[in-house]
Amino acid sequence: MTLLDAHLEQISLCSASIAELPYHTEPAPSANRRNTIFNPNGGAGTSISGGGANAVRAPRRNTAVAAVLGNELVERIRRGGGGGAGSGLGYRMYNPNNKNEVDVESLLEGAEKLLGVYPIPGVADKIAALRQRYAQVAASVDYYEERLAEQQVQLGKLNRSREDYMDEDDEVQDEPEPVAPLTEEDLRREEEETRQLEKKKKELEARLRANAQAFAQNVLSTAPSLYSNLTTQTERFQATLPIYQSAVSAGIIKGQIPVPLGGTSTGLIDAALVIEELHAVEPSTAITILGTGLGLTPLILAGSKEQHEKFLTPFLEQSGERLASFVHSEPQGTANWLEKGAPGLQTTAYMEGDEWVINGEKLWTTNSGGWDQRGADLQCIVCRHSQPNVPQDAACDPVSNILILLVTRADIANNTPDAYRVLSDPELGGHKSVNGPHSRFTQFKVPAANLLAEPGTGAQVVEQTFGMSAAIVGAMCIGVMRHAFEAALAFCKNEFRGGKVAVLQHQSVSDRLIDAKMKIEAARALTWKAMSVLESKESVPWEQRLEIALEAKIWCTEQVTKVVLECMSVVGMKSYATDMPFSKLLEDAACLPLFDGGNVGVRRRQLDKIFQQDGYQPWGATYPA
Repeated sequence: MTLLDAHLEQISLCSASIAELPYHTEPAPSANRRNTIFNPNGGAGTSISGGGANAVRAPRRNTAVAAVLGNELVERIRRGGGGGAGSGLGYRMYNPNNKNEVDVESLLEGAEKLLGVYPIPGVADKIAALRQRYAQVAASVDYYEERLAEQQVQLGKLNRSREDYMDEDDEVQDEPEPVAPLTEEDLRREEEETRQLEKKKKELEARLRANAQAFAQNVLSTAPSLYSNLTTQTERFQATLPIYQSAVSAGIIKGQIPVPLGGTSTGLIDAALVIEELHAVEPSTAITILGTGLGLTPLILAGSKEQHEKFLTPFLEQSGERLASFVHSEPQGTANWLEKGAPGLQTTAYMEGDEWVINGEKLWTTNSGGWDQRGADLQCIVCRHSQPNVPQDAACDPVSNILILLVTRADIANNTPDAYRVLSDPELGGHKSVNGPHSRFTQFKVPAANLLAEPGTGAQVVEQTFGMSAAIVGAMCIGVMRHAFEAALAFCKNEFRGGKVAVLQHQSVSDRLIDAKMKIEAARALTWKAMSVLESKESVPWEQRLEIALEAKIWCTEQVTKVVLECMSVVGMKSYATDMPFSKLLEDAACLPLFDGGNVGVRRRQLDKIFQQDGYQPWGATYPA
């Protein structure tokens, strides 16, 4: 029997005993609720459907309990419906067709009403606390259990065999044995069982991290040895092909696609765990792996069922080296691309017969060139709807003309050789193996069915895509900062630098490392908060969710270079040597505030726009309804 089942059993059995409490029906002036008789063995009231450990006996209609609860709640308990219980570890949604399920919320609601008549000091607060902890723990354990199962299969030989985390007790009791009323000791025992569930959840989380860590340390870490001796950005990118193929085989690409669409991603916290581990080892090649996830995001968000089947399904395969790219940025910049009356986006598209025709140039679009400079397997290209030789209407809102088209390698092959060209692959100061080429489309034709977002809807998809990626960049920063901190800490613990004690024992050194550690912890907390809020679609409006993601991107990326420099300062001149990781980390860190929407030109302006909205609620996402 799982711990959660045991917990439910306690609630159920106690409810059964309370349910048999009869009315004090003797007509006496002194009769009052304090004189009501409690008989745990009395009566054989009608039971709701269900048996076994979770069976619950509904209150009789002529008992004191029924009078306190009211007919509607009695019927809910009798039916077992209307609540948030469920089966197994998740207990997310009550299913009245499952005889082993219990409506926990109705039981707790009934318990609260009974406490108003038969008060026990402190129990009301504990019931409220248990309700909240149950919801959090049950949901998170279910999440990590599913994710762990998939990750173990994906990483194969890199990980230990998956253990059986839950012992199932299939024994079924026809009727629960009579038990004593709920006591303080019962509540303490239930709280301890909940703590055990929390402990199990943490163990599953640790195993999930271990899977990503194993791939990073055993596979991803070998990437620099493949590309560091090569002279061009293109050569270094192409040299990482075996690493990318291993990532595909390990299911890391499939892990960036949601479960409902055939992937294995169960949430953004999932992504945060993986991204941090990858960036703590090799950020450059990790960008290529994660760039495919970014490239698929518009399709995931806006694609039709038919488009998902045609364009997304190939990325579910755990073989090959398919790349996807989100193609938005342009050579002249896109920070002000939606400014009214401005030139805006220069890549245009118009309909000609049953095809769209694309013209324009793109730059800084991760993975878009493909392994052979003939294009990624899938490109989501952001364009401005514009007829040829027709000037822009200065009074028109640019948002109304933004569209997104899907382009595959097959589409490239169906065009003339000059219709798509990679013009150059810029050499970068960091991220030495990343592909973000300057490309050109000239009278490039794609079928009408490749329209992902029609004019007027594309800008919203772009904002949502970059909203998701903002929080993801926060996780990248954590990985880079973590690497720098761990390297500096190891140095300061083991080096004396001519003194009598280790460097760490000098207060000026430890103070710097303390500051760095606090920044890392704060960055992780803000990033995870952003991830959680982004997935709170029903309770938090989009602008409020976007706000936290923007804050995570801005704050984390502006701390990462500070942390690397703080770590270098305690190591000293040795940190500048190429046999230490710091100079490379600093090169990679410098890019983070600039890419994925620069903080100055894009992200802070987005945040400023949110602040200026009428009815802006500063803490709406902090304390969601």
